[in-house]
Amino acid sequence: MKEILFSRKLVTPNGVISGNLFMADGLIAAIEVSDSPSSQAHDCTDDFLIPGLVDIHTDNLEKHYQPRPGAHWDAIGAALAHDAQCILAGVTTVFDSLSLHGSKDGLNRQEAFAPMIEAIDHATEEGLLRSEHLLHLRCEVTNPLLLSLVEPHLDNPRLKLLSVMAKADRET
Repeated sequence: MKEILFSRKLVTPNGVISGNLFMADGLIAAIEVSDSPSSQAHDCTDDFLIPGLVDIHTDNLEKHYQPRPGAHWDAIGAALAHDAQCILAGVTTVFDSLSLHGSKDGLNRQEAFAPMIEAIDHATEEGLLRSEHLLHLRCEVTNPLLLSLVEPHLDNPRLKLLSVMAKADRET
């Protein structure tokens, strides 16, 4: 699908310009500097037009999986709600940050870890997500089960970031 957008505030790597943005299949194909919209352009007038944002660390999926203490939501529904918030905020690439240790607000992160990954994987495979979801696994070295939790996911093509920390000793 081809689309043209015009804005007097088109943000580029070299600054803010006035121009037409040409897209093909959801990707930027070309930018034309211009003070007026091309004949088929949607006129965004003075709205800022920016490329998608990247969020490299969000705990938001956990908050949708357990919206309040003791209330677990369907993991796929949580993934879809999380994705909707990301895309509405302009985040087109998100690193879903999942902790492999401890609990927060009653959520046992170790138990919730696999269902949340499976939900994102399933929703991605089915084409249900609008943002690109990548994995950021937060690995606590004091967790004796760390290797057994991480190993099954090392071949996941969405796994792009591992954080290794010894945070639990400081949180008492």
